[in-house]
Amino acid sequence: MAPATVVVAPAPVPRPTAGRSIGQSLLAIGVLMLVGFASLGGFLRIDAGSATSADSPTATAGVIAEAGAGAGATPAVPTRVGAGSTTPATAAEPSAGPTAKDAAKPAKKPRPTPAAPQPHRGVFGNPWGYDFRSGDRISDPPSTFCDYFDCVAGFWASADGFVVQCRDGAFSHAGGREGACGENRGVRRTLHRH
Repeated sequence: MAPATVVVAPAPVPRPTAGRSIGQSLLAIGVLMLVGFASLGGFLRIDAGSATSADSPTATAGVIAEAGAGAGATPAVPTRVGAGSTTPATAAEPSAGPTAKDAAKPAKKPRPTPAAPQPHRGVFGNPWGYDFRSGDRISDPPSTFCDYFDCVAGFWASADGFVVQCRDGAFSHAGGREGACGENRGVRRTLHRH
């Protein structure tokens, strides 16, 4: 006869009771809420006897929240210690004193004053802005015109036309007339005002 085989059933794993797992869940939620409040700035407690201001880096204390390892452990209550104080604060409510948000905002920087636009200087540095872009023809140039431009010898003698530049670079006042810039290889382009 064959030996009988003995089948051993596995020992049942103890499952936590519903009350115990709910308690652990509530504990974990409480710890997360305390850590969340601490990371958002929580409550700022200011020691009234301290000589430092609320915006001083030493005026605020760190918050420490620890969760216990056991099922029955309760989280540590966050404490606030004011600068210069040796006793932990017991109240967890916000004080009525000033906070870091209430600190005075820095004064706005004044806007730079825009620089005044510089008058347009024309070709050869002339102060009237005369150049070769499209504009009005110059039939009555100022008396100091030839101080800025290289004028032909008879510039003021033939003053019944408009100002043009000859092909050799000189300027004539005979623009629009037949034979303008005749001794200077002909007319190159017209000078304009704007």
